[in-house]
Amino acid sequence: MRNVRFIYRKTGRAKYISHLDLNRLMIRVLKRSGLPVWFTEGYNPHAFITFALPLSLGFESRFDVMDFRVTDDKLTDQEILSALKSALPPDIVA
Repeated sequence: MRNVRFIYRKTGRAKYISHLDLNRLMIRVLKRSGLPVWFTEGYNPHAFITFALPLSLGFESRFDVMDFRVTDDKLTDQEILSALKSALPPDIVA
């Protein structure tokens, strides 16, 4: 198991995505990317992701941070980044 720190920008129309919606969006991005993400082991398992700080609605950011874990130690940083870039919406850039 390996921790990954993902740094992204949220600009343009994406600045109107609230923090809770951004959380749901990033879970969908992780599912679409096909990465082997670590899930919690409770009754309702979900991807365990952490955001550094919530951003107020209507503000752009150039340096947002999200942490998550992948279960495959053999994946390189470049492979993870390219998988995430292919699944991100247009106004959120890695």
